[in-house]
Amino acid sequence: MTTTCAASFCSNSRYLAKKHNIDIIFHKFPSEPVLLRKWILFCKQEDKWTPSKNHILCSSHFVKDDYQLINSPSKENKKTFKKLKPVGKPLLSV
Repeated sequence: MTTTCAASFCSNSRYLAKKHNIDIIFHKFPSEPVLLRKWILFCKQEDKWTPSKNHILCSSHFVKDDYQLINSPSKENKKTFKKLKPVGKPLLSV
């Protein structure tokens, strides 16, 4: 499984986020073709690069409005989670 952000200019990883307790979420690439193409172009990888089902993009590249807040369904856990909206596209180069 890929653990590092797929953006060629980003070094965020699941390991570093957990180690340093950084609030970063990692997202799988969308399946919708137009949105997928935008994500691929954003990553600035080599020509004809295609993400595998395991590639991820970190939340550092999205703006606040790309997320919706969802309350946990668990009665014990009153935490609120950020969920990427289906139309969220990366805009920010870290």
